[in-house]
Amino acid sequence: MQEKNNQTTVKILIGVIIGLSVFILLGGIFYIFNMQSKLTKLETEQEEQLKKQKESQNMTSIQSVLDTQQIQKDTTNSVTPKNSNPKISSKKKASTYITKSTSGLVNVREKATMNSNIVAKLPDNVNLKFISRNGSWYYVSYNVNGYNEYGYINKSQLVSANSKKNQNVENRQTENKKIDNEILEKCKNYRIYADYSDYEIEKAIKAKYYIRMNPPTFSEFDKMKALQESTNAKLEASEEIMNAKNCKAMINKWKK
Repeated sequence: MQEKNNQTTVKILIGVIIGLSVFILLGGIFYIFNMQSKLTKLETEQEEQLKKQKESQNMTSIQSVLDTQQIQKDTTNSVTPKNSNPKISSKKKASTYITKSTSGLVNVREKATMNSNIVAKLPDNVNLKFISRNGSWYYVSYNVNGYNEYGYINKSQLVSANSKKNQNVENRQTENKKIDNEILEKCKNYRIYADYSDYEIEKAIKAKYYIRMNPPTFSEFDKMKALQESTNAKLEASEEIMNAKNCKAMINKWKK
């Protein structure tokens, strides 16, 4: 009887142990699933938070770019207004004149009239700075010993500096043309040597005078006569060589 009770007790204990084991196992499984669910939820929340941070950063970057563009646009508009046509101011240089007397000296008067006092007398080719005009009188300034003096001069005794320069250019061109014609006339017999070297000029001209510089001799009288002829030929050849070289230089310079 007692043995039977012991067996029953053992069975009860085994049942309790099995029940506890099942309970613990189920609790562990539930705990594991619960933890996985929480972990998944936490990961999802972290991903959403990171996504929001990235979107916020992108919006900040876009806004920064837009702000920068707006600042640049505002700056550009403030510097150069739209549809504006800024005018470049240019200060005109004062006209310059030169004195040109018709009767010796140019009279500088105190006022713009022939009856006004003469304050100075200027020679030709004095540079004057134009200030204003009163009829046929020009109010000008001119330099005397480093100081500016002022007065009126009749326009009949003035010429524009530009016209004076143009006249000088024309005079130089006329003079150069005259010189060119003189060179061509003087060197017309030497133009064949224009492309020769100095050595080639000497060689060509000495060949031209070779016979006269080395005449044949048959007697003492012939020797004296040949010596005189040779000396004359050498002098003529030397002069022609010098002229040829000079003309070569002038012709080549004229060609430039």
